[in-house]
Amino acid sequence: MIQQNYAKLRLRFTCTDNGLLCETISDSERILSNIREGESLEKLLPQADLMRFQALINKTVRDNFGIAKSITVKANGKVYPLFFHAGYADGVIYFDAVQVPADIHFLTEFIAEMTEKQRGIQCPALKTSTPSPIDQETQQILTNYALLNNELVDMQRELAIKHRELAKAYREIEELSLTDPLTGAGNRRFFMDKMLKEIDRYNRYGHPLSITLFDIDFFKKVNDNYGHSAGDKVLQEFATCCMASLRNSDSFFRIGGEEFVALLINADKNNAKLSAERIRSQIEKGEILYEKQQIKITLSSGVAELGKGENIENILNNADQALYDAKKNGRNRVVVYHK
Repeated sequence: MIQQNYAKLRLRFTCTDNGLLCETISDSERILSNIREGESLEKLLPQADLMRFQALINKTVRDNFGIAKSITVKANGKVYPLFFHAGYADGVIYFDAVQVPADIHFLTEFIAEMTEKQRGIQCPALKTSTPSPIDQETQQILTNYALLNNELVDMQRELAIKHRELAKAYREIEELSLTDPLTGAGNRRFFMDKMLKEIDRYNRYGHPLSITLFDIDFFKKVNDNYGHSAGDKVLQEFATCCMASLRNSDSFFRIGGEEFVALLINADKNNAKLSAERIRSQIEKGEILYEKQQIKITLSSGVAELGKGENIENILNNADQALYDAKKNGRNRVVVYHK
């Protein structure tokens, strides 16, 4: 009977020590559906319960564990009196809350008292609003229940921690799968995905979209004269220079051996040419130091702007044609594709 009532409503979530939602783990009644991560949980609480909720947070942070017998939560036009367990680890508070019917309120008080005692926390004696005699057998059952509930809270806390670690690892793996390991620029897969999204945005809003293809002139000679390690150094320094020169809204990718591309959002071909020319000039004037050797390189670039009705293949072909013209006309220059 107790388990049936206990499971009537289950709410599990994490928050910061100042009451901002971190993650919703379980929410059977969608109580947290209107609160985003990073938003305050205060909007759920009546004014009378705000101080009690903050007191629970403070106690949990201090003792690494806390309980509250009845904190009222308002959501979806309903009012839910909830019994809270809370644990604290790694700067995050883990809450496990259930709805408790009034007829077993004295049991929740007993469980709360036994839970704190088993935790070894000094707490004032809890007074029951509805006294009820409890025989020794029932007391042992409830004591065991409190111990099991503690274990459950610990397991949920550990599960939430592992979930966060797994999510972080997934994000890192995803980032690695989209990044060129040598230069730190985006890879070809990332470029194609990004281009498709930006072309879709262009079709909806009409903002200009341009790309610039970069190719290091006579890069094979760098490898032949200085070695492949020197060639890697040149690629790294070149990519660093380009990424530092582009706007925050622009993106930079390595799509071939010594071939790179910049994706410029809200930039027409004239603005893209200015950006490419600035990079070309910096590369021409600079030098790369490798094992006390100074390596000089130049750069050829082809610029193209997306036109109405064009797709990713069209703009890449146009930029490639402009890059071909830059090489044919002497290299170390920027050429814009004109229809």
